[in-house]
Amino acid sequence: MSVTGPHGAVSPLSNIHAVGPQRWMGNDSYSGVTGTLEGADDGDTYNCTASNGVSSATDSIAIGAVSKPVIESLERVSPTVVRVEWSQPPGGAAVTGYVVFYYDGSVTRNKSIPSTSTEITVSSATSIYVISVMALSEEPFLPRRSAWETITLWSPEGVVVDGSERTSVRVSWEAVDDADYYTVSFSAAVGDDQEGLCRDDSHSANVTVIDVPTASITVGEDVGSNDTSSLRAYTTYSVTVVAFSDKWGKTVGSEATRLTTLQRGSAAVPGRVNGSYLSSTVISVQWSGLSPCRLVNGVIVRYRVQYRAQSSGLVKEVTGNWSSGAETELSGLTPSTNYSIAVAAVNEQGDVGVYSHPVTVMTLPGSTSKESRKSVIIGATMACIGIVLGFSGAVIGCLFYNRSSLSKQRVNTKVNTEDNQAYGVHETPNPNESSTEETKDE
Repeated sequence: MSVTGPHGAVSPLSNIHAVGPQRWMGNDSYSGVTGTLEGADDGDTYNCTASNGVSSATDSIAIGAVSKPVIESLERVSPTVVRVEWSQPPGGAAVTGYVVFYYDGSVTRNKSIPSTSTEITVSSATSIYVISVMALSEEPFLPRRSAWETITLWSPEGVVVDGSERTSVRVSWEAVDDADYYTVSFSAAVGDDQEGLCRDDSHSANVTVIDVPTASITVGEDVGSNDTSSLRAYTTYSVTVVAFSDKWGKTVGSEATRLTTLQRGSAAVPGRVNGSYLSSTVISVQWSGLSPCRLVNGVIVRYRVQYRAQSSGLVKEVTGNWSSGAETELSGLTPSTNYSIAVAAVNEQGDVGVYSHPVTVMTLPGSTSKESRKSVIIGATMACIGIVLGFSGAVIGCLFYNRSSLSKQRVNTKVNTEDNQAYGVHETPNPNESSTEETKDE
């Protein structure tokens, strides 16, 4: 195998030997020419550079005389020992031996092997090693090596994540020899990998267990960024397990497993709930929706407004498909009556969140009784008769009409005095403890 260059730098290269995963050296003792062969990963083409000290030249050489070994298995037989087995496909030149290359990204080592298997002792139980096997042959054929295979030493395997419960997640794995304790880490996915609600909100959590290859962690209702002991509801996490040994130290983490926690009811409540009367029978209710990354009870599809007259234990509800910040009207109410009103969010699974702290709104006064309507009619009639009879009759009719109206007003004033409340908004006890419920859908 030769390279032709200027000034007669022409020489066949002999005594080719491996000096690295992709490098072989050769020399010509007669003409003082030395060369370096550097091959591509597939081992089919090499760049050969030769020099005699005066000039140098580079040429591309096709190689195909020796078949490439195929790594069949990599097995950890102990925290620091790896067994490698490979096969040699038929064809090509006769193989005289093998060289196994292995490195952890910084130090490259090799081992000459006459057979198709060997055990490699590595210096650390925490390294990720890349391994390749090179087949050697007689000259003039160049050696060829296998594809690179990767092995993670002494990491937990068989990790299973069970997220079927709304309030907790359970993780199990195969026990690791000599492990004294394990740490399970959860890291929230971001961007398109986040199947939950908050694509760009980071969060991590972890749990440590001693001796046993299983762990559980709670799923909280309102987990902050600094809370590392609980997971968030409806959030995608990457789960890894690391083993620790007093003898061998920390292992490499297991292969990551994905988990999306379930939606669940939440302590999060709609904000800025407010109400105002529109008439004697209608109240307007307004509230602000929850921002997406605070929807810890999952995807909110509607809100539920709960209301009841303070003089009655009967609770009514109206449900609407409102999105963020919303408003609705409660109609068919009783005049001059205090109503307690609260709002809760409902997620895709039908879970109802905690109701907001209630507000109280009183409807405007209104005439509804038959006696009041009768008094008004009689008073108006008497006024008309008084006009016919003269000024004195008109005065009598107006007094009768006003007496009926004032009587009604005094009744309203009495109610307000007894309740010690004026028209407007007031706080009342939390309605979440109500036991009677009547649902009305809008």
